[in-house]
Amino acid sequence: MKIYIKVLFVLILMLTTVCASAQTWSTMSQAQKNIAILSYAMTFTNGTYGGQCKVWVNNVVKGVSGKTLPATAASPYDYKWLVSSNVIKRTIAHSGLMAAGDIVQMKLLSNGIPHTAIVIGVYQGAPGEISFIDSNWFGYKGSDYVERVYVHTMTIPDFNKKVGTQFSVYNIK
Repeated sequence: MKIYIKVLFVLILMLTTVCASAQTWSTMSQAQKNIAILSYAMTFTNGTYGGQCKVWVNNVVKGVSGKTLPATAASPYDYKWLVSSNVIKRTIAHSGLMAAGDIVQMKLLSNGIPHTAIVIGVYQGAPGEISFIDSNWFGYKGSDYVERVYVHTMTIPDFNKKVGTQFSVYNIK
């Protein structure tokens, strides 16, 4: 699985470099935008300081597109964002339908804490896996992972156990 993701990433990075050099953000397709966001996110090495999860994702998005993420709806502890001209909320039937470059805002069932991550890819084989890059996922007091960028993978059943239906998927316009 790890080799699959690395090979896919190299191909994506090559494609993005060609596309980004020839086009501006406004002329790129949504798929090209998602890959540009993911490619830039992947330039952060494991353990790089990223700060809070949504702040880091916002910095990635702004670094590639010049756009910013909207505030979280209702409260900072929600899994939905306010309506914004910068984002498109994707409607998906289940977590296994996320795609590379999607931005996921989730709320953990165990403690109600929200988290923001960028999807690297989804492997559909049984039981299925989702790979993310994010900052502060393992952020608990006393940990070396606090506010650090890492790639991690979890099974789709494990993701569903951790967040249930409390997640939203976004793309940047």
